[in-house]
Amino acid sequence: MRFDRLAATGSSLLVLALSGIAGAQSCFEPHADPGCDDADCEAAVCAEDFFCCDTTWDETCVELAKEFCDDNGGGGEGQLDCTNAVTVGLGDHTFNTSFDPASNIDLDGYCDLQSFGNSIIYNTVWFKWTCPKSEGYVFSTCDQVPFNTRIAIFEGACNLNNVVTCLDDTVGCSAFTTSIRYTAEAGVDYYICVGGQANFNYGTGVLSIDPAERVLARVVALPADLTSGGVDMLYEAWEPSVGSTDWDGCRADAESNGDQLASVSSLEQSQAIARALGVFNTGNQAFGLYQDFSASDFAEPAGGWAFTDGTPLTYTNWNPGEPNDTGGVEHVGQIGSAGQWNDLDGNTSDWNGYCVQRPGAPYRYTWPASEGGNDHEYEAFILPFDMTIADCHEYAEQRGGYLVSITSPLEMLMVIEELIPRTYGATTIAIGLYQDLKAADYVEPDGGWRWSSGEAFDFSNWNPGEPNDNPVGENYAEMFPNGKWNDLVAGGSKPAVIIEYEPSGPDCPADLTGDGAVDGADLTSLLGAWGNSGGAEDLDGNGQVDGGDLTILLGSWGSCL
Repeated sequence: MRFDRLAATGSSLLVLALSGIAGAQSCFEPHADPGCDDADCEAAVCAEDFFCCDTTWDETCVELAKEFCDDNGGGGEGQLDCTNAVTVGLGDHTFNTSFDPASNIDLDGYCDLQSFGNSIIYNTVWFKWTCPKSEGYVFSTCDQVPFNTRIAIFEGACNLNNVVTCLDDTVGCSAFTTSIRYTAEAGVDYYICVGGQANFNYGTGVLSIDPAERVLARVVALPADLTSGGVDMLYEAWEPSVGSTDWDGCRADAESNGDQLASVSSLEQSQAIARALGVFNTGNQAFGLYQDFSASDFAEPAGGWAFTDGTPLTYTNWNPGEPNDTGGVEHVGQIGSAGQWNDLDGNTSDWNGYCVQRPGAPYRYTWPASEGGNDHEYEAFILPFDMTIADCHEYAEQRGGYLVSITSPLEMLMVIEELIPRTYGATTIAIGLYQDLKAADYVEPDGGWRWSSGEAFDFSNWNPGEPNDNPVGENYAEMFPNGKWNDLVAGGSKPAVIIEYEPSGPDCPADLTGDGAVDGADLTSLLGAWGNSGGAEDLDGNGQVDGGDLTILLGSWGSCL
């Protein structure tokens, strides 16, 4: 507020206001004066200088309105036309755009759409939304529009200077549609502009506005047989609901969902966390290590370190020279790609992921015969650390199965749809195909291929140009995330496996000879043990082979299948 106006004008302003001469109007009435063309702009001017409301709207107010509206959307450079913006709340909102070059907006120099194309949003439609609560929200056309969309969000006003975020395509959304996550402030108006990537992109669709939820980015299994801990564990990497935040924000997001940040008691656990958080390509990611300033052993840089879940700090894996408390602000831990630790500043806003842990075995799926399957169980998971393809074969056998055999297009489809997604984008996956160098049909590069299960090799899904035995000695196979196969050497490292298990035999105790059927051979065996005490022939468990056992055997007569 300009106090010099008060001193300079004195009571003359009151006279001016009462006289009704030109320029004297009460506040909150529409003003035709240049630079103020809407009530929102006028109210903002009056908040800046109460003279304009309580006394008179004079030329000083007009100049202030021009200045304010140039910056905030009431007119001037950068102003966009969103007079037809539809006021919406949370939920789904339908729209219908048509070819309208006059509605195009160009964000060049204001916002990066992260697109290979230009910076224009074509054939736009506008929504006005008032944020009900300060938190993260998702503004999305993902899978809800049949054409390539772009979205931009403006805070407070429809002015290019007010754009806060924008995006073109979003990975995982069909038809190149879009999903933006943004942390909005309660009570603030936001204008959402939705349009196409090109002038021919228009039509009907849906924009949804919903509170953001955390996103599961990857799960890494640490089976009991790969660690000294002796318990099956799962390590989950999550993207916080608010997107990038600070370390405390990651911790709060985990705990608000009933989780604790992961703690570490062994190298294998540290490697599993590193593998889980490796899904994030940029930024920092949190696990449960922090420096407790109130701890009795607190001292910089190596004292007072603890885990948020209370797990005792009995194991450490600091990088050489760490922790070092660079700048006096590094009080939380981060895990590197190989599981090594470093201390970092937790107050920066680039923490975009965190890891939690929970007891649990690797994912298993039974392919039912009723759906054309074989009733086999399949286990798909990311390993906590790479194994060679040869070691993967051995590990699958140790677990009681074998690396997956894919023997038909239907089984290949099942693997792609049901199992590969459980490897969360692993670059390659170990499968059970290998080259038998002693086979009669062995020849490089495409002869002698066999499944380790012994099933016939009469279906293949090689990547174009594979197998090629380049380099020489590529006698094993791996699978890419798209389901295509490649040959590789025995020492090739694999980050993920799919293990197949055959169903256990049926419970058929009357099959005394183990030939898969209850028949005359089993009757002979039972009669031969008649009157004996116990033994396999004592089917009813009464301590003697007698008529009760004969009744059970005859009632089970036939195939055990």
